[in-house]
Amino acid sequence: MVEFILGMTLLNSVLILYFHYQQQEVNKEILETVKGHHFYYGRPDEDWFIFDFIEAKIQKIMNIIEVKDLKKAYLLPSDKTKTFNAVDSISLGIKKGEVYGILGPNGAGKTTTLEMLEGLKEIDDGSAIIDGIDVSKDPYEVKKVIGVQLQSNEYFDKLDLSELLTLFSKLYSTNIDHSKLLDQVNLLDKANAKTQHLSGGQRQRFSIACALVNNPK
Repeated sequence: MVEFILGMTLLNSVLILYFHYQQQEVNKEILETVKGHHFYYGRPDEDWFIFDFIEAKIQKIMNIIEVKDLKKAYLLPSDKTKTFNAVDSISLGIKKGEVYGILGPNGAGKTTTLEMLEGLKEIDDGSAIIDGIDVSKDPYEVKKVIGVQLQSNEYFDKLDLSELLTLFSKLYSTNIDHSKLLDQVNLLDKANAKTQHLSGGQRQRFSIACALVNNPK
């Protein structure tokens, strides 16, 4: 039993170090593979407890966004003495570099959830951690590491695309190469154009460029 504990402790240390440097390569399939190759010493539940401990540590390293039991309540329009949960105990973990979609019908709480993660709405209960920052405690710090593309945007109609990107970069106190940023969204040829002269798709691509100004995590 002593040998088993020492062996698992060593394995735990090796796995944590490995996954720390290989975050982009790790996924659930790898973790399941690790779980599938183990030996039983004593009761099986003791063995799984060790792996659950390892998994918890790996998840803490892997997820750049960690949400647990997130809640947001509003007053009922028909009865101001009662409330309803627009967001009810949502939990999720998102890895760095992962594309994650939130789907649901109108009124399901998608926008409210994102607004809480962005620090635009107060979190009633639960927690949201982004890149190690607690959204409830440091909402302004979170805004420094995220980029947000809204469904629709309004821009100063007298400024061209290059000037708008420069303006946004000043708001973030950062320097950017607006030509490189516009090239990333295939709008370099529109650098001197005003937003009202862009097509719908071009405006959306420009919104992506604006969201990337502060080099979000």
